[in-house]
Amino acid sequence: MCSALQLGGAPTIVGLFIMTHHHAHHVANPFRRLGSAWLRTLPCCLALLGMTLPARAETDAELLKEKDAQIANLTAEVERLKAALGQPPATVSLPVATTAKPAAGGTATASTTATGDDAILRMSAFEVRTTQGLGYSPGNSASALKTSEPLMKLPAQIILVTSDMIRDIGSHNASDVLAYAGLVPYYRGPAILSRGSRVGNPYTDDVPQAAGVGISDNTNIDTYQVIKGPQQVLYPLASLGGLVLQTTKKPLPNVTQYIFDEKVQQWGRSTTTFDLNQPFGDIGEAKFTGRLTGIYQKGQGPLFNSRDDRIGIFPNFALDWKDTHLVLQYGAETLYYLPGGTGILTPTGGLYTGLGHRNQGSPRNNYDKIGQHEARLSWTQIISESWQVKSQAAFFNTRRYGSTGFPTTVNWNNNTMTYTIRKDDGFQSCFNAQTDAQGNYTLFGLKMTSSFGFNAQEQNGY
Repeated sequence: MCSALQLGGAPTIVGLFIMTHHHAHHVANPFRRLGSAWLRTLPCCLALLGMTLPARAETDAELLKEKDAQIANLTAEVERLKAALGQPPATVSLPVATTAKPAAGGTATASTTATGDDAILRMSAFEVRTTQGLGYSPGNSASALKTSEPLMKLPAQIILVTSDMIRDIGSHNASDVLAYAGLVPYYRGPAILSRGSRVGNPYTDDVPQAAGVGISDNTNIDTYQVIKGPQQVLYPLASLGGLVLQTTKKPLPNVTQYIFDEKVQQWGRSTTTFDLNQPFGDIGEAKFTGRLTGIYQKGQGPLFNSRDDRIGIFPNFALDWKDTHLVLQYGAETLYYLPGGTGILTPTGGLYTGLGHRNQGSPRNNYDKIGQHEARLSWTQIISESWQVKSQAAFFNTRRYGSTGFPTTVNWNNNTMTYTIRKDDGFQSCFNAQTDAQGNYTLFGLKMTSSFGFNAQEQNGY
């Protein structure tokens, strides 16, 4: 159980995260294994939940009373400043504290004008649908540390890269985007360095991605969240240097949008992306929504013999009914890509350009073909205004094959290079089952936030 204890400042986090992990080269009936692991850890999670449920939850009246007091204090401060400036006091009408029932599923519409953190389309602390249209600094953690607290209240260094910033950077590689968040690429793709050490692949919707992935694509990514420092209590398999969370694009209830984007480089490479969101209709209080994103990229880039072609499609479907939110996602993508870099450094530390600025020493047909498939089912259940649970089941596989060549030795005395030729033929798959629970309550007059859960993983490959 992970608890955040508010003592007049940032919360202090202590806790326990339950995880089971199994790795095998030959897996028999992985769904049965996952179900068995899930059932074994369920009693412990229920016991932890039972330990915190007797604590007194904050009521609507307490929250409204606190907000009224804040408004009154702000009004008094405004009047004091006006008096200091010699301006007459203004008549201020305070809003009446009422308890309003949110719309079904707590959703927001595209026509609603929201300000501050409320502008994030949030279904719960675990379920952030989009940061689109919020600029670069929304001031909210989105879902880092499994909470929706503002960044200034969290006891960790967190950097949020929003959907708008990802779009404006214009790169579809995680390493290129995260360089603007203070991380260093280990190589171009999902591999990155934080505080001098390599961190694992980005977590997808809080689920660790243990399968080896040599290339990534952010067409279906809404947000990156960089958390620096050790966070193993809440995130299994996280490295000591930190971790990166990537939140996928999910259907937006009550929002209709059709976004098409076409980019053409002066060297000839073209990139076409689309993002379509369409409500399907309502059945009673249940809302059905679909979202489809995709990418098609092809052509000559700035460097010769450095192929980066990709085609992918990502359909998503959502059901929002009262306090229940179900999201079914699928993704399929094929990439033709030159992994790593083949540029040569001179003895003075510069880049060798004797063959021309656009030639990095890569031979023709130097690329791998990578196929990736992913399916995910997430269920978020809001138990009360203070407690919510999110369960996910995810499947991912990748197949990589091809032949690539890299210059490994340079003899500057006779101006010769030695190349290493590598043949790639690998396959990896991974099943994940994960449940997180999060709640707010008051214990002995102290405001508490608890998060706990478990992760079960089955992985194989060659």
